[in-house]
Amino acid sequence: MNHPNLLAPGRIGSMTLRNRILMCPMGDNQATSGGYVTDQQIDYFEARARGGAALLIVGSVGVTAPDGLSSPRQSAIGDDSYTPGWRRLADRVHEHGARVALQLVHNGKNAVEDIIAARPLWVPSLPDEPLQADPLMGMLTPEEANEMGTPAQVKGAAVIFQEMTHEHIADMVAAYVEAVVRAQEAGIDACELHAGHGYLIDNFLSPTTNHRRDEYGGCLENRARFLIEILEAIRARVGPDYPVWCRINGGEVLIDGETLEDACRVAELAEAAGADAVHVSLYANPSMGIGFTEAHATHIPGRFLELGAAVKKRVGIPVITVGRLSPDEAERALADGKADFVAMGRKLLADPDLPNKLAAGAPETVRPCMYHYRCISQIFVRSNVRCAVNAMTGFESTRKIERASVSKRILVVGGGPAGMEAARLGVLRGHQVVLVEAGSRLGGRFVLAAATAEPNAELLAWFEGEMARGGIDVRLDTRFGVESIVDAGFDEIVIATGGRWDRPEIPGADDARVATVDELGAWLAEGRSDSEAGRTFVLLGGDRAGLALATVARARGADVEVLESTEVFAASNGLVGRWRYVHDARESGIRLQGGARVHGIVEEGVRWTDRDGAERVSPADRILVCGGARSDPSLAEALRARDVKLHAIGDCVAVGLVEGAMQTAAEVMLTL
Repeated sequence: MNHPNLLAPGRIGSMTLRNRILMCPMGDNQATSGGYVTDQQIDYFEARARGGAALLIVGSVGVTAPDGLSSPRQSAIGDDSYTPGWRRLADRVHEHGARVALQLVHNGKNAVEDIIAARPLWVPSLPDEPLQADPLMGMLTPEEANEMGTPAQVKGAAVIFQEMTHEHIADMVAAYVEAVVRAQEAGIDACELHAGHGYLIDNFLSPTTNHRRDEYGGCLENRARFLIEILEAIRARVGPDYPVWCRINGGEVLIDGETLEDACRVAELAEAAGADAVHVSLYANPSMGIGFTEAHATHIPGRFLELGAAVKKRVGIPVITVGRLSPDEAERALADGKADFVAMGRKLLADPDLPNKLAAGAPETVRPCMYHYRCISQIFVRSNVRCAVNAMTGFESTRKIERASVSKRILVVGGGPAGMEAARLGVLRGHQVVLVEAGSRLGGRFVLAAATAEPNAELLAWFEGEMARGGIDVRLDTRFGVESIVDAGFDEIVIATGGRWDRPEIPGADDARVATVDELGAWLAEGRSDSEAGRTFVLLGGDRAGLALATVARARGADVEVLESTEVFAASNGLVGRWRYVHDARESGIRLQGGARVHGIVEEGVRWTDRDGAERVSPADRILVCGGARSDPSLAEALRARDVKLHAIGDCVAVGLVEGAMQTAAEVMLTL
């Protein structure tokens, strides 16, 4: 499909843009402690500018600092000392023909740094009884719990809500105005006011958090007054030509809050106050684990399109839409008049060059997102942005794909994700790469994963395409042992032979009902929706593979139970993705048993004890072993015993699945 509308020039206010692709504002936690721009942050945005996006919106830039920030490394523009850093970033982005905007925010009740410092949390009105956190959000590994619990563990931390007085409101309006002035002086092309997602402006807009009885509360026009005063004050200070707009919720879900009609009216008011555009997103009950994937990091492709389309009917300014849109879906949205611009987040983390590849007529070369949710989940553990499928994201300063000074002959053994990424990077660095794979097709065990989810299948197809496009010498059905490798005489050897998924060492593991992951290829290929109706499946292991296979079995009509030894299911996923996948599994009727200790396979089924020590037997017609994966360094160790220099990557070193494959491949290949 061609993308003439997506690639057409556009305009927001006085700002011309080379196409309709914007980089969605996302918190990246790449600033210094205190919120100052870093070289890494500049390199990160420069990569997206070089890749062809028209406008990069830097997410969650605090208008005050350190107060009002949600993490110590959240970007800020709280006083003039921040201006030089933003000027450097703007200059680098402009070198590539892109524009840059800052999304301005005060985090309000979400200002975690204020909790740590026992500073007041600014809110429109004191909250009702706090929302009870969804137990699902407590499904954390010990490491994650420690990172997320850091604020509460700080001595002296306190939650102190401060209902904003008229003087406070005036001060905050002034803070937003000064932030815009600083941005303009730094050469930043535009500013977006974050008026959604539960931050301070949205706290005024939403009836769930605004219970004031004065002119800032009650009816929608009153609740919008704070936003409108900010816009009017900005216009009074910088005039009509500097582009400013707002991001709003197209509604709130899983809670009785803002509605689409509210959004349409807020957009009208914002336009009248001088906004040059409106960016339409969605928000959800923040105490629910699935709220993030129901709303702003939606798992539903195109979920916000109709919200933006409704707003567009009510205003004369451009509408920016967002929300898991593929380039083809984005093109149709623009062609149908549902939006004027499309903001992409995860897709530009997975492939910063997406716009240029579309412009070159090569959409098949765009690396797809696999919706692992590592990116947004990094915010929860107070760490910098990363991507499960692109090891360069968040490491642009230290991981650069550059031509090697000496071209080498490199042998890569193993054609799974780690091996394919190693081969791809090797060719990009100017090396001659031979990739040998013992199986009849590329992908390794990821072929099985591709059969369980469309994003996985898209990523596998991209990898296979990259091998062909890169001219890599791929040899299938070729098993290289120690002697073959030693005799081949390559300059460098990369071992990417994967891990092992053995049967558990329990009585009955050799039962005919038991199958390991490696034995499921034919079953996954069946694809009939009713093929397991009336049968009972028990899966041993509840990480992402276990949930994915459980979902397939359930979709085919089986009664499904998953036994996991820990209390955390889908542990290899980012938190937000984990909460979504666990919720969806439960909603489909899959029984998830955490803290389960499996003792053996008996005639009646699987014998195990629960977290309380009670003995249980789960009936089973089929038992799938989905846990217990471990590294398999046997080939690497045999070669080292012969004093062969090599580099081992992927699951043969440590089980890290696709994300680990990408990281370790980059770490090795960028040094060769």
